[in-house]
This record gives sequence, C-alpha cells and structure tokens, in this order.
Amino acid sequence: ASARARARRHGPGRKVGKASMNLALKDIRHNLGRFVLTCIGLGMLLMIVMGMGGIYRGIIEDATLLADRVGVDLLIKSGFDPEGLPDFFQRLYEASRAYGTNVPVFLRTHPVETRRISETRDRIAQLGGAGKRRTDPLDYYVAQARALVLSTQSSSTLAARFEGAISSGSNRDVSGQRYGLALTQLRAGNMAEARATTDQLLQSHPEYLPFLLLSAEIDLRSGQPEQALERYQEAAKLYPGDYTLALSQATALIEVGRYKSAMNLLREQLRPNILRTGAYALYARAARGAGLRSESHSSMAEYYALRGDVRQAIEQTELALSSADATPHQRSRLQAQLETLRNRAAEDEA
Repeated sequence: ASARARARRHGPGRKVGKASMNLALKDIRHNLGRFVLTCIGLGMLLMIVMGMGGIYRGIIEDATLLADRVGVDLLIKSGFDPEGLPDFFQRLYEASRAYGTNVPVFLRTHPVETRRISETRDRIAQLGGAGKRRTDPLDYYVAQARALVLSTQSSSTLAARFEGAISSGSNRDVSGQRYGLALTQLRAGNMAEARATTDQLLQSHPEYLPFLLLSAEIDLRSGQPEQALERYQEAAKLYPGDYTLALSQATALIEVGRYKSAMNLLREQLRPNILRTGAYALYARAARGAGLRSESHSSMAEYYALRGDVRQAIEQTELALSSADATPHQRSRLQAQLETLRNRAAEDEA
C-alpha cells in the first residue's frame, strides 16, 4: 500500500509539472534581459492605466463645473433666479450624506461636492446675481449685459452694440444697455466716459446696487479709494449684509491698507452653512496684509477645502500650524482640522 501511495505521489503528473517548471526557469535564465523588460513594460502599462483613470476623473470634474457655470449663465440670461441652482446642490449634498453607502445611481455618477456649490455661488456673484432675490425686470437686463461683457473679448464691438441699442431705443430696457456700455468703457480704461455713463444711470436709479457698485469701482480704478469707500458705506446702509457688496468693499479696504477693517467686514460672510470661496480667499489676503500668517493660511485652507483641493488644504493647514503667531487655541483647532483633512484625503485615494 505504501509503495502504491509513493507511486501516486511521485507519478507522471508530478514529474511533468516539475519538468515544466525547470524549463520555465531555464528559459528565464537564458532570456533574462527580455524578461526584465517585459516586467518593466507591464509595470509601466499598469501605471499608465491608473494615471489615465485619474486624468479621466479630472476631466469629468472639470466638465461638470463647466456645465454648472453655463447653467448659471443660462438662468440669468433667461430671467430665472440663479440662487436656486446652488440651493438645489446644497439639498442634494445633504441628502447624499444621509444615504451612507446606499447612494442612488444618479448621485454616484453626478456627485455633488462642496466645490460645485461654492463655484456656482461665486459665478452668480461674478455676474452680479448674488444677494437679495429680486423680481425687478431691470435685474435681468443688468445681469444679461454683465454676462455679455464678461464673455466677449472685443471692447470696441461691445461698445458699438450697446451704443446702437441705446440710440435706437428698440431695446425694452435702455438702462441695462447703458450699464453694459459703462462696464465696457471701464474695461477699456476710459474712466471719464465710464463715469459719465454711470452718472446717467444713477440719475434714474440712485439706489440700485449694481449701479452703486459700478460707481465705486470706477473711483477705485481711478485712484480714488477713499471716495470709493464712501460710496460703499452709503450702499451698505441700503443693502446691509449683501455678499457682493461686502467683497467689493473689503477689496477697497485692502487697497488702502485697512486690513483689520476688511477682516471684520468679511467675518460676517464666513459662515459655515454658506459655501463661498471668494470671502475666504479675500480674508486670507487681508490677514496676510495685517501680518497674521496663521489666520491667512487657515483661511486659504478653508478656501481650498471648499474647492475640493484637499492636498492644498492640508498644506495650508500645516503652514498655519507652523506659523509663530498661532495661538494655543488656534493650534488645537488647526490640529483637529488637519486630522479631518488627512482622513478625507485617505478616503479619496481609497
């Protein structure tokens, strides 16, 4: 019985397998260079495939953000309230967090992150559609003119278009066309013409925020920051807490070196439930001007975190921690924030 067992253990199958292994090892030894190159090639191919996956995710993310920006533009041009888009994203974001691992297919293929919310809010502010929810038709024409100026390169072509619409009187709202003309003149550096056009607008609409902001911006660009600040202060009495106004006013305060005043103004806009990157970036600039390095880096960390750039957020948090002016309370908060960001980065890489 033992002999038969030994025969089974050392039968033809085992001998064939051992012979095949020996042949394989012999082939590798005789073609070692080719074998090494093949392994390197396979490794590089694997790295390329993994890299392409990251590039693909980046392209999809950029395409999604571009679609969001176009959506904001279309909402404004069509006369709809653009604030509804980031509000909708905010609700989707909160709902997706409640699903846990059972995320619906739509949210898996179209994820709603904080960056999409903050980007759409900043785009609305850039086009002048942020702040109060208005029903005045003038808002539509003003936003339409501003979007046209931002999306057109040739100032001369724009000026001719707006001037033609104003002189013909065929447009339903001349003030919107005149606002576009003033923006075009300002962009071209024609300060005197921009001032004359804006003064005409203020004669008919003395308390309209976009015209007040434009007037102050002309002062700022003309080298009259104190005059601009006076206009911003008057506008703040009419529109307290307005986001676009606060950013414009803070920019003027930074221009004249009043960094602490700019920081105090911006703190009202740095609320965690409102995802606006512009306020964090401007606050960081003001804190840097005031010599508060830790606060500046901390604010930039918030800015990058809201935009979804976790690596940059980690770097800025580490810089804030290493700053000599960081207080014990700030260090404790920053350490907790750093741990959260590192966990988030690990989850993104998993």
